[in-house]
Amino acid sequence: MKKFFGFGNEEDKFDPNRLKINLKMAVSRIRIHQNKIVNSVKAQRRALAELISVGKYDSARVKVEALMREDVSLEGLEALVLFCDLVATRVGVVANSPGISSSKKEDSFSSVGPPPELKESISSILWSSERVSGVLELATVRRQFIAKYGKQFVGSCIANSEFAVNEKILDRLGMGVPSNEAAVRYMEAVATEYGVTFDLSQLSASMGGTKPCDTLAAGTNIDMHDVLASIDTPHEEATSFPKSSTRFVTKSGFVIPPIVKPRDELEGRLLALSRQ
Repeated sequence: MKKFFGFGNEEDKFDPNRLKINLKMAVSRIRIHQNKIVNSVKAQRRALAELISVGKYDSARVKVEALMREDVSLEGLEALVLFCDLVATRVGVVANSPGISSSKKEDSFSSVGPPPELKESISSILWSSERVSGVLELATVRRQFIAKYGKQFVGSCIANSEFAVNEKILDRLGMGVPSNEAAVRYMEAVATEYGVTFDLSQLSASMGGTKPCDTLAAGTNIDMHDVLASIDTPHEEATSFPKSSTRFVTKSGFVIPPIVKPRDELEGRLLALSRQ
C-alpha cells in the first residue's frame, strides 16, 4: 500500500548508516551468542565425561558430534565478527561501489558488485546470514546488500557459487559431519581434561567391534586445541578454493586479488583467515 501511494519501503533502499549500525549490532549479538555457546559447551563436556566414566560409550559417541559442531563454531563466529567489523569500517567504500539502480535491470550482474578487497568479507557475511541463528541483524544486513547489489549477487554469495566465502567460515559454521577419528580424539581429550579413564576397547565393543581409530595410541596425551584444529568437516565448496598467493577470477569475470600486505591492523588480522 505504501508503494502504491509512492512512499516506498525504507528496507528497499540502500542506507550506509543503516548497514553500519546493523553490522555493529550484529557483532554485539554474536558476542552474546558466543558466550551462550561457551557455557553450553562446558556443560556438554562435563556430561560427556560423565557418560565415559560410567562406560556409556555408545551414548557418548552419539552426543559428541553435536558438541564438536558447537565447539568449532566459536572459531567461525570469531571470523564472522572480524568480517563484520571490516565492512562496517569501510561502509563508505561499499556505498561508492557500483550497484543496481531503479533504471537498471539485475541481468547486468557483471557490472555491479563490491570492491575486490571486500568481496570475501561481504560474501562470508551473506553466507553466514542464512546459517547463523539468533542474529537478527544479519537479515537486515542481507536486505541492505540486496538493495545495493541485487538479489542475484546476494543469492550467489549464499550459495557460494563463486567460491568467495572464507574457508574457515565454511568449515566452522557449516553442517559437515566430523570424521570418526576426530570424534574419538575429542572424546579422549575430554576424558583427559576431567581425569576420566578412556578405554578404546570399550568404545570398539559398543560400536559392534569396529575399530574407532587405528591411529590413536592408548595413554597418548591429547591437547583440546590440537583436536579442534584437526577436525575434518568435509565441505564440497571448500575443496575448490584457490590459493591465497594467486589472483582469483570468478565465473562472472570478477577479479579477487590476494591480500599480500595489510594496510591496517584489521586487515592484518584478516590475513590470517585468507584462503589456503
